[in-house]
Amino acid sequence: MSKFVINPYSVASTITTYEIPSGGWDGFDNAGTWDGVTTNFAIGDGGKAGDYHGGVGFAVTLAQGTVVTLAELKLDVFTINNSGADVNIYGDDRDDPPIWSDGAEDPEPINFTETTETVNYVFGSIAIHTVNVTAIVNEILARPGYASNHMRFALQGGAGGTNNNNVRSFEASSGQSPQLVVTL
Repeated sequence: MSKFVINPYSVASTITTYEIPSGGWDGFDNAGTWDGVTTNFAIGDGGKAGDYHGGVGFAVTLAQGTVVTLAELKLDVFTINNSGADVNIYGDDRDDPPIWSDGAEDPEPINFTETTETVNYVFGSIAIHTVNVTAIVNEILARPGYASNHMRFALQGGAGGTNNNNVRSFEASSGQSPQLVVTL
């Protein structure tokens, strides 16, 4: 006879997937010109001028002060021109940031209030990449002025060399656009 003991203190996890709500929520800055209507966006070399800086945003329904146990950014990378090149991912450290379609709000760090927490990641293959952004999401949710609203991320090529990683955007076919998956 088997005996099962149930832990009364265990809590089931809640997983929520946030999709990009419209085309204005992702895109890239191409040498100073915003492009938010293509089926992909490029992430280029790490300098400021003439480079590609990608951005994604989500309408997040988490309350201020929520602590997530896991937050993952899912990106469908379909072109890699330098498999050893890295990408830096930052969160926008502002309350209720606008969507990316405003050209003045491009994801260059010079025009972007970066979170203290960042992630450095290497897209080593053509695949759907799952990037752990838990520390970035928790930093944003901990802001005293945060309200359940927009959450944005900037993706910038790092120092690993000249690269041009292409990521599918909202305008790509269904199921290929970036997602933010949060576990509570």
